[in-house]
Formats: sequence, C-alpha cells, structure tokens
Amino acid sequence: MIYVVSDLHGQYELFRRLLKKIEFAQDDVLFVLGDCVDRGPKPVQVLKEIKDSANIELLIGNHECMMLRALNPDGSIRDMGDFSLWANYNGGDITHRQFLELPEAERTELYNWLLDRKLTTAIELGGQKYYLTHAMVDERYIDIPVKEVPFNDVWKIVWNSPYRDDDDGTKCSFLDYPQDGITVMGHVPVVRCHHKDLTPYEQMNTINIDGGCSMEGWSESQYTGVMILRLDDMKSFGYSFSDLTDNLLEENATDQQIIDALGVYVAAPIINMRSNYSKFIN
Repeated sequence: MIYVVSDLHGQYELFRRLLKKIEFAQDDVLFVLGDCVDRGPKPVQVLKEIKDSANIELLIGNHECMMLRALNPDGSIRDMGDFSLWANYNGGDITHRQFLELPEAERTELYNWLLDRKLTTAIELGGQKYYLTHAMVDERYIDIPVKEVPFNDVWKIVWNSPYRDDDDGTKCSFLDYPQDGITVMGHVPVVRCHHKDLTPYEQMNTINIDGGCSMEGWSESQYTGVMILRLDDMKSFGYSFSDLTDNLLEENATDQQIIDALGVYVAAPIINMRSNYSKFIN
C-alpha cells in the first residue's frame, strides 16, 4: 500500500499512533510531504524516525528549507537573518535545541541527508498519476535533490500554494499545477480552508492533506491532528489532538508522559484539569 502524510511538525506521538492504527507494514510505503520539524514537542525524533525507516520517504517542505538555510551542518548558525525567520517566527527554536543535543557526527549526517531529499516526486497507481509535493509543483525539478535546485525555485516550490490567503506573493492558482494528474500536498491546514473535518480537502486537481499538527492547543482540537491518505483506494485515516488527549487519560499516563506527547503548552491545562478533578472526587 502507498500512503501519504504531511506537516507532522514534531508531533511524534500522533504520528506513531496513527501508523499503528493503519497497521503500517514493512511492505507499505509512506511519503511524508515535508514539514516534519518545528513547533511540536519532538521534531528531531520525527526526523530520525523517517531517516531510519527504509519504507518512509521525506520530501522537503518550507520548514526543512528554513532549517537548512539557517544552520551549518554542525548546528551552528549560518545566517542570523535566516535563523531569526526560522527560530523566532516559525517554531524552529525547539528543533534547533534538540538538533544540538545530538553528537556532532550525527548532526552532520542528518543535515546532509536532508540536502539529498527531493522536493517533488510523481508516481502512477491504477492508471492515475499523482504529483506528491509540499506546496507547489515545478516539473523541471521532479525527483531532483533539493541541493541541486536554485534557491529561488526551491522557495517557490515549498511556499507557494492556492490554499494560502496571505497577501505576500505566496498565493498561486490551481491552474498552475500539472493538468495530467492529481497533486497531493500539504502546507496549509485544511481547517484554514473552512474544512472542519480531519479528512483531505479536494479542490480542482489538488488534494490537501495538512491535518494541522502545527495548531496544537487550538480550541477545536477534534478537527486538528495528523491524517494519512492511502492512494490505493483513496481512503483517509485521522488521529486528532482530541483523540490523543482522551487516550492518554484513559491510559492513566503520568504528567511527564502527557508533556512528552503533547508539549508543555498543550499538556499544562490537561494536567491541571485532571489534578482539580482528582481533588474534587477525593
């Protein structure tokens, strides 16, 4: 089976549990359409899990792009402007801290592995062609490692999307996408498309599968989390922040386990709620 997922943003526990839910096996293949790092509690663990899995392929998103622009292979800052954009405005600070905790040789290996990842790939399944990418498709660079693509073109591929509503030049048209296939992409959470459901959002010849892992702590957590699309039959599977919270409480997870799974910001009110409830019933 061939699966696609996008925008995990460090949500390792959501990712791990959804893979278990779909019974992901060694003879399956999973494409991760970029943005596995930043914002969430365990971005480097997500990155390492993908790197060490022979049947999981990462494509580069804007967050991996920002990381590569901001850092040297050893984790030192390469450019302060790029670093500020990444760490201060796009949640890269937690990725940087965890990256620096790795031995230097492992940092260099992981960084160089990222440079060898592609921006876009294309596959055919059941007579249907699919373009898999983070945001935009430039057919000149299909299956080309990011290190071999001019930076200005990389930037357009990982940032431009018809689903963006920003007035900053990153919004493009659905007509800009290849017309001989379906583009599966992420980059913009489907809830921002007024799609209140943890399922793919289709428009014209594109399918958006960004479940909103970057939106931890959002008030309607049942609509945000991770979603996986199985291309063989176009069936989707979701696991939300609300699902994870309920499961952790049902499992009587410790406070530290809840923090590890959700991050301090999201975990704190849940831990306080459980503590207050325990005091009330006792």
